[in-house]
Amino acid sequence: MDKLWRSNSSISSRTGCPPDIVNEEDHTVEDNELPDFRKWNIPKVDTKTVYKTSWAETTFHPIYKVESSKIERDFTLFLKSRAEELVAGGCMVLTTMGSIKSDDPLSIWEVVGLKLNDMVLEGMIKESKLDNFNLPYYAATMEEVKKVIEAEGSFTLQKLETFKVDWDTYIKKANKGLDKQAREAILASDIRAVGEPILANHFGEASMEDLFRRFKEVVLDHMEKKKCVYFNLVISLKKKG
Repeated sequence: MDKLWRSNSSISSRTGCPPDIVNEEDHTVEDNELPDFRKWNIPKVDTKTVYKTSWAETTFHPIYKVESSKIERDFTLFLKSRAEELVAGGCMVLTTMGSIKSDDPLSIWEVVGLKLNDMVLEGMIKESKLDNFNLPYYAATMEEVKKVIEAEGSFTLQKLETFKVDWDTYIKKANKGLDKQAREAILASDIRAVGEPILANHFGEASMEDLFRRFKEVVLDHMEKKKCVYFNLVISLKKKG
């Protein structure tokens, strides 16, 4: 990651969701290393039984290890780059997605996976398509973030806090008068805007309308039943002098 500003030129910085660096080599895992339940948030389909196992719930899984080391590497590089830009004593506040625990499966993409699973069972999507689809999701915990900050060494951690919000909180704050059905429609539209390019490329454009219609019908019920939230980290740092 290149620097954003000249060295020692900034007194303060505020960043939301520090960027993640994508490197194809990070995800090089041999097929024979992957167990049958190799999909994150995407349920495994069986002709008699439908069940779901996320790779993040199995800590020995090679992809889990790759994602964990990738977060550590990228966040370390991010801190080094920002440290070069800030003057001694300069402050930085970060906000980013996190998790209560690294194998926390309560991701909104789980709902997308469940609906894909339903469409496979109904013969609308080929099972092989689902079997060959991987959507890794990894969010660091407070402990993991703190460990990287201390190991990198450029900053003093002044404060590390968390806050939780429902999946539709941002919608309710923008318009308190919207009912549940309207909030579901907005949430489905937002998730579709993010995920459709990847999903349509793999499962086909023709499946997208039905997929996100199904998602819209159940997403908030799933959130309430599973007590799902967005878990966010707020990190206040001061560059060492």
